[in-house]
Amino acid sequence: MKTITLCMGVSGSGKTTKAEKLAEFFEDYCGVHAVLCSADDYFEDETGEYVFDPKYIAQAHKECQHVAETAMRRGLTVIAHNTFTQRWERKPYYDLADKHGYTVNQIVCDGKFKNVHGVPDEVIERQRARWED
Repeated sequence: MKTITLCMGVSGSGKTTKAEKLAEFFEDYCGVHAVLCSADDYFEDETGEYVFDPKYIAQAHKECQHVAETAMRRGLTVIAHNTFTQRWERKPYYDLADKHGYTVNQIVCDGKFKNVHGVPDEVIERQRARWED
């Protein structure tokens, strides 16, 4: 079955860890390679250092969608891990799923871990405040 899984939650909720563990599970127990994509990937330089620039956030999300669609064209399993705090942010992935005959799974991560990108607490609280199921 062709699936895309959306791992969503506020910054520091465990999205990336969950996505990576899920990809390992698919590989180890199902023999399926999963393509991971995240807007955060856009902000990693050639050494792997995270260098966030908010003026490029829209481009980062477009790139994540592009990676997801490229994988879907090949029939691969996809795991996208972004905050996805509002429904409209998830919609492009649902549209891609419809276009390519994929089933969408959603995983909401609600842990409270130290976020690895240094997102300020007030930004995380704004993410929580705008959360839509």
